[in-house]
Amino acid sequence: MPKATVHMDGPLFTDAPKKLIEAANRGLKDIAVHAQGRVREQLTDGHGRITGTLQRNVLGYQYKDLHAMVDAGEKLLGTNLIYSWWVEGVSTLNKKRDFEGYFMFRNVSDWLKKGPKEVDDYFRRALLEVFS
Repeated sequence: MPKATVHMDGPLFTDAPKKLIEAANRGLKDIAVHAQGRVREQLTDGHGRITGTLQRNVLGYQYKDLHAMVDAGEKLLGTNLIYSWWVEGVSTLNKKRDFEGYFMFRNVSDWLKKGPKEVDDYFRRALLEVFS
């Protein structure tokens, strides 16, 4: 009986675990940047935006393997803007000042938990780029 030999070559068969992490990181970064935009677009005049400082300091980024985040200044300034907690609605001042907050970050988090198509698209694109 003749022996059959199969030779597999290409990016899928070379450093696959490393490439999967690279693709996941790329997808997470793209999702974080998209989420950044969704948080920023909720900050409008009369709705959490006065000077635009908070809006400018919202940043989405990948900060280590398999981790990404969107924050309110920590990446750019070393700490979140002090009033971002109040604008979000999670500060102890919210009850004292009778201001509920705008929940920009919570809204985006809830949207992400629903597994929107955009998330799948970002991961699909990242996998195709890494393994092409």
